[in-house]
Amino acid sequence: MCYTIQVLKAATAVHVMPALPNELKQNAGMLLLDIEKAYDTVWLTGLLYKLITIKVPTYLLWILKAFLTERNFMVHVNDESSSFKTTPAGLPQGAVLSTSLFSPYISDIPHPPNSHLALYADDTAILTQSWRTDTIVNRLTQASSTLLRYFTKWKLRIIVSKTEAILFTKRRPPIPTPVHFQHTAIPWSTHVRYLGVILDSNSFLPHISLQSLIEPPALSSASSL
Repeated sequence: MCYTIQVLKAATAVHVMPALPNELKQNAGMLLLDIEKAYDTVWLTGLLYKLITIKVPTYLLWILKAFLTERNFMVHVNDESSSFKTTPAGLPQGAVLSTSLFSPYISDIPHPPNSHLALYADDTAILTQSWRTDTIVNRLTQASSTLLRYFTKWKLRIIVSKTEAILFTKRRPPIPTPVHFQHTAIPWSTHVRYLGVILDSNSFLPHISLQSLIEPPALSSASSL
């Protein structure tokens, strides 16, 4: 359900008011941020602090603290073994609780003005709309700076090389200047993939075309029975 909501949120911002003529539609911009090893770098002290602030019962806090802290590991290579090392940060890989614990860790993420956030696990998308492409660039740049300060405070890193930007428009505006993130110009992409859905500047056609190659149409399958 949460996955569907985030995809619909992005789609609504991208293809707003489809019944209107093209000249009355605003442009939309999207910036996709990729958190580096998000689950592996969660600051455990910070997570426990946030669980306290949302009033998690004390007995659960002690259970979670025992689950998260003082975890040890060793490496086996052939017949050799390393000494035990302590895991300084991160949620246990493969644990059912890890996804549930990451959500409260970023639940207080700021929502920049004039922008929308679409969040699912460690996938973060910033969306904004305007008639002017330069306004979109400024809003995305300011919003990404706000989120960067938040992620830095809570010891999460964004992979700049995997950051993507795309402009959705039904008109033909001049290509705007790129969004700048961490002193790096993010070039405009012709299409992006968000939560498995391929979005381009005009429609979902690339995604629909790809799915038609992967999955045969239901009617064709039914007619063959």
